[in-house]
Amino acid sequence: MALSKQGKWIARGLALIVVAALCLPVVHRIEGNVTLKPAGDVTVYITSGGYVEEVFVQAGERVAQNQILARLSNEALENSAKALELEIKNTRIRLNSLGDRAAPAVLASAQDRLREMQAQFEKLEEDLAALTIRAPIAGVIATDYLDQRIGEYVGTGARLCQILNPDLMLAEIEIEEREVRHIVAYNAKAGTEGSPASITLKALPNADFASRVYRVYAPRPEENEGLSSDMAKKFRVQIYLDNSDAKDSL
Repeated sequence: MALSKQGKWIARGLALIVVAALCLPVVHRIEGNVTLKPAGDVTVYITSGGYVEEVFVQAGERVAQNQILARLSNEALENSAKALELEIKNTRIRLNSLGDRAAPAVLASAQDRLREMQAQFEKLEEDLAALTIRAPIAGVIATDYLDQRIGEYVGTGARLCQILNPDLMLAEIEIEEREVRHIVAYNAKAGTEGSPASITLKALPNADFASRVYRVYAPRPEENEGLSSDMAKKFRVQIYLDNSDAKDSL
């Protein structure tokens, strides 16, 4: 089983789809390539730009929520924070020295300036803290070559990596047109549950993924080009899988 650049697992597997025929359950065994991809994922963006100093994770690694992924540096930001901190300190000293001798307008102006600087300093502290990039969710890193970004400047809003949640997978398998007529997809409005389905992967023979058919997609027009009327058209069947019990085998 291989992980593609898009964060999808391509595996050979057997799909068992149970359908109703003459009120009796019939099992359709379909063997072929099953595309597995996490149904939940999060892109980690840079919220405070800087130079990448350290990267602590790599593609395929499992991470916990709030785990540190990378550290950035921003000398200009650090210098601004130090300068502002010093200015706040001096302003406080000045206010203390003025005491009651200063005119009310002068005191009010100095106090307003102090509050403004304190708000600016809090924002700078937030920006500095954001230079430590943390995982927003638990999952699997799905971005290659992160270590090659060390030394690179990444601006605010840039994409650092993608984290996939492996607990919920979306399986997709192709079936022929003659097989699709018995399969029922999930329909919320009609209150219809999808046909029961079970997928077994050759790479994980002891893991059985049970679920129901979620969607059935007809072939796209461009996929039918060059096919004669007697050639089998491929339909795509999508099935959500909860692999929290078997994820450690992936």
